[in-house]
Amino acid sequence: MIGLVVMLLTSIPSAIDKGVAFSGLIVAMVIIGFGTGGVKIAFLGSIVVLIIGRNKYVQKPPTGTLITRAVQVTMTAIRMRRKLGKQLDRPDIFDYAKDMSSSNDHNENEGIPVLNNNAFIDNLNQSINFILVHDVNKMTG
Repeated sequence: MIGLVVMLLTSIPSAIDKGVAFSGLIVAMVIIGFGTGGVKIAFLGSIVVLIIGRNKYVQKPPTGTLITRAVQVTMTAIRMRRKLGKQLDRPDIFDYAKDMSSSNDHNENEGIPVLNNNAFIDNLNQSINFILVHDVNKMTG
């Protein structure tokens, strides 16, 4: 902030007439540079902390995408609905996919449970319903 004030004051016509504009620009740039340097040091410090602590976190490569998983769940739900017919205990089409087992329920290598298939199906159903309600509200409102 101080650097900007120095730059402003040395750029007015009376300061330019006295010949202090260029030296004021240099001083302002040095002050701004020191201020920016503090931000750079803080950012560098956070990067160092992340690099030092990276061994404390479980790092696993991503497997698949949410889009492919959503498409698989949707296709399974449609197939199961056609195969089983309409059932009263399954009011939503995504409920038909809940019987399928998923290899994504546990990571075999580390035994770490991930979002199980039923929870994923519930979240997908909520997302689709939100999009549908939002689009209907946008069209009517």
